[in-house]
Amino acid sequence: MKPSEKNIKKLERDVSKLIENKLFVGTFKERRYVESLSTYRDIVVIESTDDLVPNMLKAKSAFEKFTNSQWIGITTDSNTDDCLLWVELPSIPLGKHWFQIKGVTFESKEILLELTHVQPFINPDRSFNTTSDPDFPTFDIKEILTYKNFCEAVKFMAIVIMTLFTLTIEIMRYLGEWSIKFSHVVVNLIHVSTPICLGAFEFLSKCVGGLYWLIFVLVRGGPNTPAVPAALMASNKPKQIGYYDPNQRKRYEPLYPNKFKSYTPGNQNYSYEKKSYH
Repeated sequence: MKPSEKNIKKLERDVSKLIENKLFVGTFKERRYVESLSTYRDIVVIESTDDLVPNMLKAKSAFEKFTNSQWIGITTDSNTDDCLLWVELPSIPLGKHWFQIKGVTFESKEILLELTHVQPFINPDRSFNTTSDPDFPTFDIKEILTYKNFCEAVKFMAIVIMTLFTLTIEIMRYLGEWSIKFSHVVVNLIHVSTPICLGAFEFLSKCVGGLYWLIFVLVRGGPNTPAVPAALMASNKPKQIGYYDPNQRKRYEPLYPNKFKSYTPGNQNYSYEKKSYH
């Protein structure tokens, strides 16, 4: 390696110990044109009371010892002793911001610090009105409790109350209409489903009753029929009934099926004759 490269590496190590990865609060003040570089640079101001300022001045002295031809992007304000950093920033608004030093870039004409924008700076004392910033509005109770503000508040409350009242009426009307429609639907449903439910209940009851009766018959069995005596069976046969013929003054009594015998009433000597009717 060349001696100049060795010196650069050594300088980078020394400067890194002083300022690299340091987090600080700086004020993005303006953007100026640098004639020696023929370009613009963003100016970030570090207040003289910041702990990083002594390290910045030491880094500047180390850069001045290293070279005299390159422009160093670290200067001081003669009036306030604040430290000015001439850097390249992204598009951020003017004001205080949190920055972080990422490193040092050695260009042919300048030594440039690399800054990273972290976030805008928020003063915690602003909420308690302890800042003297004229752009920050102050809290004054007299400016709030005025007749005009009171009238506006009354109007606003009246509008809110009327809106809530109207909304309540609309909700009640909607619920009333919905309940009427719902009750009508429920009545129709009950009217239609009642016969169906009764029929289904009757069908199920018959099915269950028939099943129980079938089980009862299967378990008990049929009744035993007693034997009928032969005499009763003969006596149970149908008997033929005789009849009287008034024309011949004869009575016919059954002799055997479809055969009859006749006799004349008043005569003890009966005369029988056979007569058959088919």
